Amino acid sequence: MRKRISVLGAVATLMLGMTLFIAPSIGHAGTITSIDVTASDGTHFLGCVGPFGTCGPRQIWSFAIPIVLPVNGTLVLAQNQRQQAGALGYDFDPSDHGAGPVTIVINGLPTILSDSTVLNFHGADVQNQANEAHLYTVLGTIPNPPDPFLVEVGYADSLHENACVNGAGPDASHLCFPNATFPFDNVGTGGATVFIGHGAGDPGVGFTAGHCVFATSTCWDSGVIRITELPKAVPEPSTLFLLGAGLMVLGSYARKFLKRNS
Repeated sequence: MRKRISVLGAVATLMLGMTLFIAPSIGHAGTITSIDVTASDGTHFLGCVGPFGTCGPRQIWSFAIPIVLPVNGTLVLAQNQRQQAGALGYDFDPSDHGAGPVTIVINGLPTILSDSTVLNFHGADVQNQANEAHLYTVLGTIPNPPDPFLVEVGYADSLHENACVNGAGPDASHLCFPNATFPFDNVGTGGATVFIGHGAGDPGVGFTAGHCVFATSTCWDSGVIRITELPKAVPEPSTLFLLGAGLMVLGSYARKFLKRNS
């Protein structure tokens, strides 16, 4: 009986080694159902599955269905999903709502990320000239099972008159927007797996467009949130290879040993 158990153990070890040797890597996808961005004065900027008003009166992003991101896929959230010209188009401007940190909660998870410089322009409610454009800044990760989310914030500003991040307009280098290599263009379609946002027109408060055209609704004055689905940490392929090969050798040696002593 003891010999039979030993043989079964050797066979199991050999099979486990072969499984690790040939098993393919498994990818995951991340699902986003809600986001709550809260300014320091308590104003909420909400997004969720359902028509506008589903998750509150300040719902500015509406998801027809839960957003599913592949590994390394991105969701970018900005202003004016409804594509309205005029003042209502600038609906994601946390710098108008207090000088304290802006917090972000995704899927209602207990991890809360906080930003005190980008989304609220250091707590300053800017006037017509100052430009709030800011490149993407990493806030941190949210451990959303099965894979974590990386959360970055930036600011798109082609509305204000002063120079953008690098002193040029969006047509030259896109640096009125969060990232020169990420084509956050005037129609809001570039680069992301899912992009929710749209340019706007004249805000109706005495602005003279700095780097955009009111008539064609190409103006941005918007916080920007980029959420990236990160791959789950898994063993290196070389590690799995060595482990599998080692178990196969061990199993083969055990079988020979048992045969020799049977």
